[in-house]
Formats: sequence, structure tokens, C-alpha cells
Amino acid sequence: MKRRLKEHQKAELRSTVQQLVGEWDEDEDGMLSSGRLRRKLKEDANIDCSVTAVRDIMRRDLGLRFKKIKQLAPQTNRLKNIICR
Repeated sequence: MKRRLKEHQKAELRSTVQQLVGEWDEDEDGMLSSGRLRRKLKEDANIDCSVTAVRDIMRRDLGLRFKKIKQLAPQTNRLKNIICR
């Protein structure tokens, strides 16, 4: 009984994440991230889950992955350095 309930909750979470990713509007919601998607899940569907669970669903079910962005030194954003690139 508990197992069926847990599987049902996972299936509901998967379908909700797929729906929210499909409806994601970057102009309104900002750039898609697992943290922002988690907040939207809480607000819209009242589903509380971890960022890791959201990231896992996005990777396995939707084929979406995130790449870490490296910090740049402040000197690289100077005009002369931007022109040289």
C-alpha cells in the first residue's frame, strides 16, 4: 500500500515537472534552473521536493542537464579585454 502511494507521488511529480518545463517562459520566470523550478512547484502545485529530485527527473525523463558556469575575473570584463576576444 505504501509502495503504491509512493509510486503515485513520484508519477505525479514527474508529470508536474514535465508540464512546468514545457510551459516555462524565460521572460516571465527567468532562466530555467532546478532551484527556480522547485520554487515554482511549491507555489503552483503545492509539491515539496528536493532540488536533487527535480534535477534527477529533468536528467532522466527530459534529457536536460545543467553545466556549471565558471566565474570570470573582474579584469576580463574591461572594455579592452572584451574587444580583444
